[in-house]
Amino acid sequence: MKLVSILMALLSLNVLATELPLKEVAVASLRVQPKLILLDHQEDFQSIIAQAFYEDEKSKDVLNQIEVEIVDPSICSYEEGVFYPTKNGKTNAIIRFQGKESQIAVECKNSTEKEELSFALHVMPIFTKAGCNTGGCHGASRGQDNFRLSLFGFDPKGDRHRLLDEFPGRRVNLAVPEDSMLLTKAIKAVPHTGGQLFDKQSNEYKVLLKWLKQGAPEDKKDLKKAVRLEFFPANSVINQGGQQTVSVRVVYSDGSDADISALCSFISSDDSLATIDGKVLQTKKTGEAFMMARFGTLTALTQVISLTHNSGAIEGIKEVNYIDQLSNKKWRELRLPPSGGCSDE
Repeated sequence: MKLVSILMALLSLNVLATELPLKEVAVASLRVQPKLILLDHQEDFQSIIAQAFYEDEKSKDVLNQIEVEIVDPSICSYEEGVFYPTKNGKTNAIIRFQGKESQIAVECKNSTEKEELSFALHVMPIFTKAGCNTGGCHGASRGQDNFRLSLFGFDPKGDRHRLLDEFPGRRVNLAVPEDSMLLTKAIKAVPHTGGQLFDKQSNEYKVLLKWLKQGAPEDKKDLKKAVRLEFFPANSVINQGGQQTVSVRVVYSDGSDADISALCSFISSDDSLATIDGKVLQTKKTGEAFMMARFGTLTALTQVISLTHNSGAIEGIKEVNYIDQLSNKKWRELRLPPSGGCSDE
């Protein structure tokens, strides 16, 4: 009977423990990026990311839970994580989450004008995202199936020449753009060694078709150039199995920029730990990984640390110099307890 009583008591304690609510960790800060949004034509847009950082130094994607207040709603609009221009002007947007607040600036210009499509700025990035100009496909030194592209699009002028003029009328049909081999192969309406790259409803197909309908114009000599990528967020510390929305922006030589999240190709340093599908970073197991966004010949990185749900704080070593400070910071991020001291021997 004593054994039964002990077992019943242990069972009661276990049930009680499972019913006790977990200690809620308070939000320490709210990070919203980018801090400055420039919208410079009618069809321009910019997506944002929103991260809540907690007192245990973990972060969480709260984009779908934020409240957005645009100080002057006549300047721009906001819908599902994206800002759109309405009229020329400047305003601020205040983002709130659980008592925390962050503010971003929005500037709209040329809100009645449409952007001209460019081969280098709009068509070539589609080839890169789809993998057409990689070393294993048409970007190889000898090309693929008698068609060659420059590796990762370093030579847009030469690529346009090979696409339109190497075999006139074969790869591009300006009379009936929909029948262009450039499109029919990409959607696999005709046999394609590389398989189907996208469908007719995709943004990639619409951009290519629009460029062809405009006559596949040659780029201007003074065309702005992509000079830098910005990858948001710069870092994430999330629970295993968690997600984080990402946004990638390209900055051009004339100071303008564009949201090219949908035109990037993403590469993970460890596919078994984290990957990016669309605009969502998904973690699978614990550890640290770096995600690379590629747009043409430009690249940018973001860091993600994936932790177990019950990972607690780590006590570091005694800090006597900046190396100890950085080491403690990394150990705390990864929730790895440092080894104890040792003798000189």
